[in-house]
Amino acid sequence: MGLLVLFLVAAAVLLGIATAIAIRRLRHPRRKTYGTALARELCVEPAEMGLASDQTSFHLDDGHVSPAWIITGRHPAGPVVIFTHGWSDSRYIAMPIWTPLLAPLASHLVFYDMRAHGEAEANTFHGGAREAADLASIIEQVRDQLGSDRPVVLMGHSMGGAISILAAAEPAEGRVAGVVVEGVYRHWFRPLRRMIWRWGWPAEPLTMLVRMVVRLMEPLMSEVDIAAAAERLRCPLLAIHARGDWMCSLADAEAVAAAAPDGQLVALEGDCHLGLVEEQPQRYFAALASFFARFAPAAEAAMPSDVSPPPPPSATTAPTERSRTGAGEPPTENGTAPDGPRPAH
Repeated sequence: MGLLVLFLVAAAVLLGIATAIAIRRLRHPRRKTYGTALARELCVEPAEMGLASDQTSFHLDDGHVSPAWIITGRHPAGPVVIFTHGWSDSRYIAMPIWTPLLAPLASHLVFYDMRAHGEAEANTFHGGAREAADLASIIEQVRDQLGSDRPVVLMGHSMGGAISILAAAEPAEGRVAGVVVEGVYRHWFRPLRRMIWRWGWPAEPLTMLVRMVVRLMEPLMSEVDIAAAAERLRCPLLAIHARGDWMCSLADAEAVAAAAPDGQLVALEGDCHLGLVEEQPQRYFAALASFFARFAPAAEAAMPSDVSPPPPPSATTAPTERSRTGAGEPPTENGTAPDGPRPAH
């Protein structure tokens, strides 16, 4: 009996330590900065793609500053696209990946660093609630700089997509003309479960424990349903998703797109979470061009040859973010293995 008690105490201590480490990783992700882009041999300035840009900074409501690029696109009549990167990424990762496809469709592209990411001043990530308010403030600052007559399209990857929907769903956000998301989730703890599993830790009960702590630390985000937020959108929504996305399931994207009053889902073949642009640039661009035609006529019908495609996957994505071959999936909420193709390790 004594040994059993000792074992249970040790297990509880280890779970407590693992929970604390997981929450710290979530709130303070490893930053991807200028040096990261250089190490991966990515473009570190829009000028390397032949595009003019201005370096600027956005002032957040709590006094922190987030650096950004405002890039001049190739379609003068197109909308302004404000891109929000995913968790643990930065503008240095997002800009070289998505600019080649967005530049022909937009008058301007805005890439910024979320708080606690890239070179942003703020040190703590809040799971999306405060970040959605940051994006709402950035929309206003962009309109002040570029003019309020231009339509604004929000675009985001993964958590950046969820934040874009949350920002556009606010009652005051009649200023947003459209939202594009890739790899979006419905509830934040679902990709968390798979991410913990990727770290080599038991997905349960760690996910449950992290959820309990987050409920106390970030009550506004603890149980947010992105599909419920999509129901409040007053603008069209385009969701692009890999059918076998190992991090965020296609079912989540289907629910989000179906909930939006004017939602559309484009499912592309693949099992990556970050990589559809590199794997299927033409189909990706076709989906974007069709959607952007709603905001500006005469958008180019094909990806121009003078815009360089993104670097190969090995250069643009860290191994932990790509799909890889290996064994097994993390358990789902009911403890069973998820349906669908296995993700790559």
